[in-house]
Amino acid sequence: PVGPDLLAVLEPMGLRPATLRKAEYPGLPTDLPSIDFSGWPVYTRTDAPDELVRSFCAALDARRDRIPSEEGPYLPIERMCLDSPDTPLTAPLHPAAAAYWRERGYLR
Repeated sequence: PVGPDLLAVLEPMGLRPATLRKAEYPGLPTDLPSIDFSGWPVYTRTDAPDELVRSFCAALDARRDRIPSEEGPYLPIERMCLDSPDTPLTAPLHPAAAAYWRERGYLR
C-alpha cells in the first residue's frame, strides 16, 4: 500500500491516488491505496532538448500501429495527450511535446 505520507509527496508531482480493489484482484488481502498508473505516462526532464522530445513523439506517432493497446489495434495517440479518466494528464506536457501534438491536430 501507498501510505498517506507518500501520497502527499507524490500528488503534487502529478501522480493521482487510486485503489487496487480486492474485488478486481482476488489475491489481495484487502483494498490497497496505490497510485493511478492508467494512461500513457512518458516522463522527461523539463530541460530535455526539444529535438529529443519531438523525435520521441514522432517515433510514437509513426509506430502507433505496432504498439499494442488494450483498447484496440493501435496506440490511441489521439487520446494519450489529453486529460481524461482513462488517460490522466496530471503532469504538464513538455513544451516541445505539446507543440508536436498540437501540430498534428491532437491538441487544440
